[in-house]
Amino acid sequence: MRKEISVMHKLRALKYRYGEMAGDVVWSGIADLLTIIAQTASFILLGRNLGPDRYGGYVGMFGIIGPLGALSWSGLTLLVMQQILGQRQTPNTVARNALTLLIAQTIFASTVSIAIAMLVIKGLSTTEIVLLTLVELAAAPVVMITAGIRQAVEGFPQAARLRIGLVLCRSLSLVGLYLVDALTIRNLAITWLAVISLYSLYCLARIWPRLGLTPLPGRPSRSMLVANGQLSLPMASGTLQQDGDKAVLNGFNLTTDAGLYGAAFRIILMAQLPVQTMNTALFHRFLGDNEDVMGQHTRRAVRFSFVSFMGSIPIALAIWLVAPILSIILGDDFAGSVDIVRWLAPFIPLLAISSAPLNGLLGLNKNGVRAAVVVSSSVLAMALYLTLIPIFSWRGAAIGTLIAQVYVAAAGWYLLIKTERSIDAERTEDAATKAATAGAAAS
Repeated sequence: MRKEISVMHKLRALKYRYGEMAGDVVWSGIADLLTIIAQTASFILLGRNLGPDRYGGYVGMFGIIGPLGALSWSGLTLLVMQQILGQRQTPNTVARNALTLLIAQTIFASTVSIAIAMLVIKGLSTTEIVLLTLVELAAAPVVMITAGIRQAVEGFPQAARLRIGLVLCRSLSLVGLYLVDALTIRNLAITWLAVISLYSLYCLARIWPRLGLTPLPGRPSRSMLVANGQLSLPMASGTLQQDGDKAVLNGFNLTTDAGLYGAAFRIILMAQLPVQTMNTALFHRFLGDNEDVMGQHTRRAVRFSFVSFMGSIPIALAIWLVAPILSIILGDDFAGSVDIVRWLAPFIPLLAISSAPLNGLLGLNKNGVRAAVVVSSSVLAMALYLTLIPIFSWRGAAIGTLIAQVYVAAAGWYLLIKTERSIDAERTEDAATKAATAGAAAS
């Protein structure tokens, strides 16, 4: 009887400990599955309609928008969660301050994006450049910031629903234009801007009040500005490392190669979504810090990385084997992407082992250390792109991407282990000092 009670108690404990986590992973999986479907449809329809040269300009544009978007709003999604969950700040104060930062950073990032794209991207018109910039840097960020706040206040499933809505806005617009034979970059950007802007207004007018938030700008503190920079800069640097090669290929007038490379990299990004699903669903679990538990963030990072890595290996092998299907899906014009996919396949397991240690550094509140890792890796990547791409074209881009990701993994793990050991040693020493002081006072 006691044995049965003990077993039931353990089962309840496991359900309590892992039930919510499993639910978060399921919701993240649903969101990412819909993202895969939407990206696949976008990839196939746009690839077939545009061809490698025009598609190269399109992905090159996102090589510029991506880092600036990370700088202007991606870091804010992490910041609001860290401020609410980690720093225990009032959600309404955090939300209003984040809105102020979002407005200022959107204006700056949009201006810079348009200016750079008009110099570098030869395959798109000025109208297309402006419209795509407004979609990605002005309309969509409101939804993502709202999702970050909602994840901190209500939980991951509620946030996932908002992100799913954004995916549906994009995919339904794309399919609708395709069905009426009006799918062009210009028409797609106009439709996205209209639909996503309405969705953003819905978030501000309905979701914010429902969460007890006032959709008005606040006054960010100096500490929040610093934290925003420490989070946004690494996000921008990481995106620059991942997408900067497409912009550099365009900059050296290798537009066709940029289209082939962009198509191959899209396959890699879709393949690594299962790894990203786990990272997204479990990210907020790194933010808690129990001072009484030694080595908690390193153990958590090891545990999550092991699961991600073991799942990434068969995915990478499968991608390497089925790479020839790319030319069947997009046509013979994209046959050159097959070799590129195989060159980039190792990126998936490298990503699987590099995300968790960076999240662990956030849990230790070492934003600056984390920023140093990611920023230095992007500097390394861009140096490799600028050096290798003029000589080796897409092969130089692939080599730079893989070397930079190896660097992120190695530096992240080294600094997480070193930093946590140092912090644990300080806490142990402080605890011993307090205990000795208390004993002396008692005597």
